[in-house]
Amino acid sequence: MPFEFSMLSQARLNAFARDKTIFFFPVGPLEDCGPHLPMGLPLELASQYAFSCAAELEKRRPDWTFVVMPPAPLGIDAHTSLALTVRGHVLRDWLVDACRSLGKQGFFYFVCFSGNLGPRQLTAIEEASRWVRTRAWWFPSFLLRKQRLTLISASSAWVDAKTVFRSPFWLDAQEHGGQEDTSLALALVLDLVDEAFKNLPSMALEGSFLRRFFDRKRVRPGYWGDPASASAEEGRRLLEQRLEPILSRLTILIENGSARNFRSWYSLLPWNQTFFQAWVMLFGIFVFLMGSYFLMHA
Repeated sequence: MPFEFSMLSQARLNAFARDKTIFFFPVGPLEDCGPHLPMGLPLELASQYAFSCAAELEKRRPDWTFVVMPPAPLGIDAHTSLALTVRGHVLRDWLVDACRSLGKQGFFYFVCFSGNLGPRQLTAIEEASRWVRTRAWWFPSFLLRKQRLTLISASSAWVDAKTVFRSPFWLDAQEHGGQEDTSLALALVLDLVDEAFKNLPSMALEGSFLRRFFDRKRVRPGYWGDPASASAEEGRRLLEQRLEPILSRLTILIENGSARNFRSWYSLLPWNQTFFQAWVMLFGIFVFLMGSYFLMHA
């Protein structure tokens, strides 16, 4: 079984081989997921993804150690108006600082699973991946061993270009608390699912994309999709489908000591960056000051 970080003693942690240990970070928002699912479902799913991935890797490579970190309720994007969210740099900086702290102990490899696939959520995790890798100069052993910290945004593998093209500005999922989410919950956290889901009607988002964009908080119900058609079998199929590309990439990491990070198309769009609004404000101030200068000296 994978280890839980919060249950480890310092002596047990120190016994792990530094170059053969991977830490898994589950993150996600707390939000309304309908009358049949708990507020913490995204976070719980992220945790279950991490445990499932770690358990499968443990079977394939028993000589490695896999540690699951405590779930962190850090979500930037949310589907509904009833949600506890944080600003983008909070999630990014928490991941960077946590990886750095473990890096000081000599560990190198980290994986982040997100229970939410929003544009800013994944972009913040991918930014943390770059920061972790490029800001490891303070640790002397990296200079000696020529090895840097590696943080992989696992959930970025689940977002394709079609999804980004459909909703590049904000999270516009085709379902929330519907068949897919309920199926995953039945497969992974059955005890958290209210059996009332079997009688819930199918619900679709109302209005056009532009209307939902400008009035997105009001038009979102607690769930949309068809939860009544969910099944545990479908959830297990979805889980296997989602984890396979990640397992393949992590197997390469284990065998070669390095692996290419997953990257979503969201991170290529400036408005999804954590400090995009700040840069826009600074640019506006610069234009205003330059305009004032030229007007005064015209």
